This record gives sequence, C-alpha cells and structure tokens, in this order.
Amino acid sequence: MDDIFNLAAKVLPATAAQQLTWQLSEPGIVDMLGGGSFKALQKGEVTITALALDGSGAKAECRVTVVVPTALSAQSASTRPYVEWSGSHLLLCGVQRGVRVRLCTLEGRTLRTVVATGAPLRFEFGPMRGLFLLETSDGFPPKDCTLNDQTDESSVGQK
Repeated sequence: MDDIFNLAAKVLPATAAQQLTWQLSEPGIVDMLGGGSFKALQKGEVTITALALDGSGAKAECRVTVVVPTALSAQSASTRPYVEWSGSHLLLCGVQRGVRVRLCTLEGRTLRTVVATGAPLRFEFGPMRGLFLLETSDGFPPKDCTLNDQTDESSVGQK
C-alpha cells in the first residue's frame, strides 16, 4: 500500500474541452491526489469513474483492487504496464513480450488486436470518438478512460 498510480482520461476529439471529474465508489480504499493520480490506502476494491463535465454524461470506469504488498510485488511494480497519450496516439508501455492486447468498444467489438513485442504499442485514434477499453491476456485491467464529447451513443467506436 502507499503506492501511487495514475489513470489517464482524454476527451475526444482532442480539440474538445478536457474537463472531467473523478469519483470513487468506496471511500478509504484509495485517495485522489489530483490530475488522475491516486494513492492506495488499504486493501479492498474500488471503482474509479472519470466523468466528462461537458454535460454529455460520458463516463468511463476502472475497477482497482488494492492488495497487501509483498517483496515480489514491490520488485515488479516498476514493470507494470501503463498508458500515455501522444497527440491522437495512445501508447501502451511495459507490456511483456507475447501478451495479446485488444482495443475494443464498450460493447465488446474488437477494433484492433496485437501481440506485444516488448516495445511500446501505439494505437492511432485519429477521428475515432467514443469510449474504448484496453485489455491484455495477462490480466492487466483497463487503465485508460477515454471520454466522448458527444451524446450520440451510436458514434461510439466508429470512424
């Protein structure tokens, strides 16, 4: 515990106002530090929600499980996958070679599947709008919350 972790949320398109708020389903499990940073406080499970403040009601959720640390988990903490944005590209870093990564819509429609090579994986979003999930075959939960600035749910995941 006491680990600090980050969740990234981005409202698409990139020209949209990047205003959002974070909400916790269970207080006391993690502490919100601001800017998408959180600190693990105690063992438990919590859902962290990123909510767009543009009135669209768009949101994305990430389920986080805080476990009691062990010497093994402390050593491997620096190799955990993480995401970062670079323009309209999402970079997924730290994924072990051979792990299958799937980018999908909230409805489960696969947009892209790749097998990690050990190098950062680059996903181009370009004009795509909507809520998207990343999942990996090694159990890495979705860590990125991508928010749509439109209220038309039929546009989710479409080019």
